[in-house]
Amino acid sequence: MQIIYKMKGEKMYERSNDSEQPDAYLCENGIITGMNPDYLDTLGENLEIPLNIPASIDGVTVTGIAEGAFMQEDYQEDYPGLCFTKLNLSSSSVTSIGKRAFYGCSSLTGVCSLPSSLSEIGEEAFY
Repeated sequence: MQIIYKMKGEKMYERSNDSEQPDAYLCENGIITGMNPDYLDTLGENLEIPLNIPASIDGVTVTGIAEGAFMQEDYQEDYPGLCFTKLNLSSSSVTSIGKRAFYGCSSLTGVCSLPSSLSEIGEEAFY
């Protein structure tokens, strides 16, 4: 197995060249911190991405979305043309959405039902 490293902002993520489809989201202790670069690399030019927030990732319950997790501008340098098209939180137990979590996601369309578990939405989360 070959290990490759890729930068996203100031974070460095370890990548492998295994043929298994990578998880779509990066998650730390139940908090989604953004899109997995390995997953994005598998999409080719099809970068219209619906965000289907799962109930759990690798057996850990998803409880939040981190500050700036899906800020559109953070992805544009490495993935020009990427846009998030829908947001589905219906199967999640999210209790918090961080500040600017979906900032600049002007392509999000449709109805988004927020889970009853949601108790905190950060400033400019959907600006």
